[in-house]
Amino acid sequence: MAEDPISASLRELFPTLNEEELQEAEFNLRRYLSLVIEIVEQQEALAVDKSFDKTPCKTVASKLFASEENSSPPQP
Repeated sequence: MAEDPISASLRELFPTLNEEELQEAEFNLRRYLSLVIEIVEQQEALAVDKSFDKTPCKTVASKLFASEENSSPPQP
């Protein structure tokens, strides 16, 4: 059975580690990468939500404000 690419990379980077230390290093690396992915996904979700909520409101509000400024007051 072929060795996992992460295990092989860690073994190559740290040739002096014993099996237990390599397993711990792999566990920690996978845990770290999972957290990074989770953070990126949360940031992307927030960016999508913010851009969706703000852009239409600003556009509509700015159009309404601009039309009020350009209209002349009614003549008595």
